Amino acid sequence: MDVALDATTYSFPSGHASGSLALYGMLAILLYRRTKNWIGFGLLVTMVLAVSFSRVILNVHYFSDVIGGWLVALVIVAASELIRRKRN
Repeated sequence: MDVALDATTYSFPSGHASGSLALYGMLAILLYRRTKNWIGFGLLVTMVLAVSFSRVILNVHYFSDVIGGWLVALVIVAASELIRRKRN
């Protein structure tokens, strides 16, 4: 077993899940808003799912940790959209 994959504690929320959703989620929104490109949007959503579920598959997070990370990221994305709309 690889020592790098042997997590001694489970952390809540998953930073990888929240970071990937915040970054790729915002990129997906911007890409779709500017180009209406469903393929690029779908690829970015797939990236979020791949990063998030890899945390559970690698046994370094519970699924609830991933959901918690997604909730944190959704708050960040929603807040950034509110700020963007108020500026425009």
